[in-house]
Amino acid sequence: MDLNFPPMDGSRKCWRVNGITYYWRNGQLICRTSKNEKRTPRKDENGKELPLRSPAQEKSSSVFSEAQAMTKAYFLAHGHLQIWVVAPKTKPGQSSWALHRHLNKAAYVPDEGVRYFNSYRFSHGILELPDNFTVRRDGWHITLEWEDDRDQPAAAAGDLLFVGYFHEGYPRAPLLVPVTGATRGEQRAEFDIPPLDQPDGGALHLYPFFGRADKSAYAGSYYMRC
Repeated sequence: MDLNFPPMDGSRKCWRVNGITYYWRNGQLICRTSKNEKRTPRKDENGKELPLRSPAQEKSSSVFSEAQAMTKAYFLAHGHLQIWVVAPKTKPGQSSWALHRHLNKAAYVPDEGVRYFNSYRFSHGILELPDNFTVRRDGWHITLEWEDDRDQPAAAAGDLLFVGYFHEGYPRAPLLVPVTGATRGEQRAEFDIPPLDQPDGGALHLYPFFGRADKSAYAGSYYMRC
């Protein structure tokens, strides 16, 4: 099952998330920047155009809007995994969306998406990560290896490997590798990243992490660039 987008069955020809249009073509996922539409002026309840915000207000609003848009893109694509629902919250009553937005806001630049990829958290949770990951890349084929021979509640050998990623050319499109089939105890995984329309050798930002098969807990993500 593809964890990212609707299946290639023709039930949905294209869809737009966060300024990016996605569609299937000849069995390959394609994404393009959506055509920008002119925004209408801000108006009050009587239809009177509101004054422009101050620079400080504009900046604060832009940062929040970008964080909100990125959170929406993430949850539309990967919300079914329940990662941020089961993650420990930073304050009572906090929603999963608010937690994701709060922990990732430092990674964003308004109207750009993620710029500080090492600050972005694809997942957040109570499970443990290995001490190290290593990555090898051959075109769009990725090999991950790690050392972890534990088998305990916070680091079970049967925990599933997940890998989130960004193409550097699409910093507003958080993607997820379809099921890797690897577990923590195997200490190795190989998979292919769809190139979309990126040039050969285009930078990838990877976020491997582990999760329980029943979706009850996840580890925080580990950042790698290749």
